[in-house]
Amino acid sequence: VTMHYYGPNRNTTYKELFDKLLAPPIPGQPPGPTNQPLISIVKTYVDAARVANVPVRISESNSVPDGGQSNFSNTLGAALWTLVTALEFARAGVVGINFHWGNGGVPPNPGQAPAYIGVQTLFENNDWNKPQPAVRIPWYGYVMFSRALGNNGPGLFLNYSTNVAAASSDAICREQIYYYPLLVPHAGMISVVVANVNPNVTCEFT
Repeated sequence: VTMHYYGPNRNTTYKELFDKLLAPPIPGQPPGPTNQPLISIVKTYVDAARVANVPVRISESNSVPDGGQSNFSNTLGAALWTLVTALEFARAGVVGINFHWGNGGVPPNPGQAPAYIGVQTLFENNDWNKPQPAVRIPWYGYVMFSRALGNNGPGLFLNYSTNVAAASSDAICREQIYYYPLLVPHAGMISVVVANVNPNVTCEFT
C-alpha cells in the first residue's frame, strides 16, 4: 500500500508542519481527523494494512507541494523536517519513504531544479557529458537518518524517559524537541537522535 504526504500549502511554517504531524489534540475540541496528529492517522492505515499482511510505504512526500518553496525548502529547517518526518513514519510502522525532488537539473537550465532537492545535478559548460552533482541542504537530513540506523540498516525504537530543563521555557523544550533512541542490531549499537526544531530556545536534557 502506498500513500503520499505533503505539507498543507505554500505559505506554511515549519512549526505548522511539525504541529500537523505530531501535536497532541486540542483540549475542548471534538476528536476527528482535524484534531489529532497526522502520524496517528497514518498508524491506523498501517494497522489496517497489517490485517491484510501488506506493508505501507510513503511513495512521495515533500514539505511543500510542487517541488518545495525557495527560502523555505532549501534551509536548515528542511533538513530537520526530513529527518523528523522519516523517523516518525518509521516509528508508525511505515516501511519506507520517498521524498519528491522533481527534475534535478538539466542543461541548458541546471539552476531550475526544485527548491527541495538532496542532490542537484549541474553541468560544466552545459555539457550533458560533464555532470557535477551538488549536495543541497535536505541531503543532510537523509545522512542523519542513515547514520542513526548504522548506514540504512534495520532498527528498533526504544522506550525512553527524559528529564528536561530549559534556559527559558520547559514547555517549549518538551514540545519542540524530538527524541529517537534506536537499537541497531546489525551495527551492535544504540543511537539517539535529538532534533531541536525551535531556533529560539536552548534546552538541556538527560
